[in-house]
Amino acid sequence: MLASSLPALLACLLACLLACLLVGLLALTLTIPLASQGTPYLQKALNQQLTNHIRECLPALRTRLQKQVQALETQVAVYKNYNPNGRVATAVACTPPLDN
Repeated sequence: MLASSLPALLACLLACLLACLLVGLLALTLTIPLASQGTPYLQKALNQQLTNHIRECLPALRTRLQKQVQALETQVAVYKNYNPNGRVATAVACTPPLDN
């Protein structure tokens, strides 16, 4: 007798589980406002997160780049007049003199 009622019991249990799942999804859907669903909302939310991240990181990045530029300018100033032979570098004209 138990064996014959087992399929009916499983069918009833499955129907009950499915009903609970649908009720849960319906309740979840009702608790999330329609304005916060869909691709346009996702686009706006991700854009806002990206903008906030850039605003937070930009000052530190700007400071780091300014320090690197300053360090490079210091190196340029040191090597600007460097000559391995010990003489001051002078410019040499490459054009021949003009004949009149």
